[in-house]
Amino acid sequence: MRKFIAPLLLLPSLAFAQTNSVDFPVQAKCDSDNQVVNLSFRVTNLSHYRTTFKINFVGNSGTSQKTSVGIVNGNSTSYSSMTEDTVTSIYANSTITVQAQYIHNYTGSNSRGKNTCSLLPVMANITHMDTNSQILVTGYTYSTDSLTSSADPKFKFDLNINKGKPF
Repeated sequence: MRKFIAPLLLLPSLAFAQTNSVDFPVQAKCDSDNQVVNLSFRVTNLSHYRTTFKINFVGNSGTSQKTSVGIVNGNSTSYSSMTEDTVTSIYANSTITVQAQYIHNYTGSNSRGKNTCSLLPVMANITHMDTNSQILVTGYTYSTDSLTSSADPKFKFDLNINKGKPF
């Protein structure tokens, strides 16, 4: 009888195991027909205290790449270059948006959330740094043929990030 009870006592603890890192494809194409590709992630902290995460953008060569992003927190937007080692913090019970644009024939510097098409990732990885809380990440890409904000999206793809489940 004792041999049967010990494994059953461990069973409930397995229900709380969680994945802290999620890989997913970025479904987008940046070319002369799709002049501007917008990539957007909404990260929601489901816990009652501040937590951290990292986003790693992976290019065609399979290596990590530096990406200029805008981070929207309420009415405030800050800009930074995000690498695989950039840790982003999010307040308790709040949501931030991480945005990047990839522009065909862009000749400016990769800054203020704008990047050349050659930096458009094929994969992304989000790592949640705190195992005692959960984040929910949703995202999408869409392409337009113009830099103007009123341009209608030509293609829009929702990103399948952890099957829509928190991690």
